[in-house]
Amino acid sequence: MWMDASEPEWGYDFSRARTAMGTGNRYLNAYPLMSKKGVYEGQLSTGSKKRPYILTRSSFVGQQRYAATTWNGDVSPDWDTYEKKFQQD
Repeated sequence: MWMDASEPEWGYDFSRARTAMGTGNRYLNAYPLMSKKGVYEGQLSTGSKKRPYILTRSSFVGQQRYAATTWNGDVSPDWDTYEKKFQQD
């Protein structure tokens, strides 16, 4: 599953936000952790035998427990790009 743009909306002054962990500026990406948790657990609850796997641009410590992998989101999704990557390795 592809969860692009799962970070909080910008335009809000996160320096004034407070969480149980600390200020909003410091823990801004804790939001994506909880959204990954919700999607992961929601997919498991459907009873499907498919294991959830999430690609995301936004991350926070611990998201790996919800089968989430971070990527930069700006890679062209074509075979020429993939081929160039593997030639460099």
